[in-house]
Amino acid sequence: MMEILQSGGLTTVQDIGRRGQARLGISRAGALDRLALRVGNRLLGNPPETAGLEILLPPFRARFEVDTDIAVTGAGARLHAGRKRLPPWSRVKLAAGEELRLEAPMRGQAVYLCVRFGISVPTVLGSRSTDLKFAFGGYEGRPLSRGDRLDVQASSRPLLACAVAPPEMQELAASDLPATNLATPLRFLPSMEWSHLGTERQHMLTTSKWRVSRQSNRIGFRLEGDPILFERPIEMLSYGVLPGLIQLPPAGEPIVLLSDAQTVGGYPRLGVVIEQDLRRLAQTPAGQDVRFQPCTLAEAAEAEEKEQRWFAELCRWLEVFDS
Repeated sequence: MMEILQSGGLTTVQDIGRRGQARLGISRAGALDRLALRVGNRLLGNPPETAGLEILLPPFRARFEVDTDIAVTGAGARLHAGRKRLPPWSRVKLAAGEELRLEAPMRGQAVYLCVRFGISVPTVLGSRSTDLKFAFGGYEGRPLSRGDRLDVQASSRPLLACAVAPPEMQELAASDLPATNLATPLRFLPSMEWSHLGTERQHMLTTSKWRVSRQSNRIGFRLEGDPILFERPIEMLSYGVLPGLIQLPPAGEPIVLLSDAQTVGGYPRLGVVIEQDLRRLAQTPAGQDVRFQPCTLAEAAEAEEKEQRWFAELCRWLEVFDS
């Protein structure tokens, strides 16, 4: 068992998401930074769909009642087990009774705690992810709080402790891929109403800095800046939406939908942030700035291929390390 001793922000059970349920009005849910969760599970030898904890805005403390292996990825949180300081993006062995503490991240905001064999909660509609809007999945369909106890299995043959990879791979993991890199714009594929903005307003959108609003959440990030308005208001029927979609409400400040987004919407669609950059947006704390940059399908495919190569290299390194 794992007992939650402190959960300062929003901590939920998440996996890679709930697919194929949009027709029922049910969101994808799942980890905001799915690569970070995949890496955590790969470090432990878990299947990719294994559920872990998504910890937004630590501090967070938990006590394990069994010997186990854990991996912590995502934002660069300060991590302690007992009196030991542990590196981020690592897997470590914990003894029964040992306490894990996560302090506020040095950058980013979503931390992922993976446990060997995963967090044992019921599967609902093909996923263990928490759906906060409908209050199902995960742990009783809600965020974790002090006193909650989660079922985890003991590791009879603990893995070797190790960092995520050699220094050059750790740097790639901690900057360009799973965490926030504000120097890199958010690439997006222009969508249906992009052309209706006109050249001048398109230029304004892509050259402006947009501040992440404190009104943001797992449904979507609201961005603050100089409003961008269509020359003529656009009236639209509702349509299907997906994470990454950039909507432009009448007030003229964009909203980017995230994992808990609704399944239909009616605001004009400017584009879709590519998966590799949507993760970086989700790791951006409120009050920080982001920028947009249109890209082509070929560039989006290249970004996906780069991530796949990185993950494959990590997997090969771990195979050598664990052999």
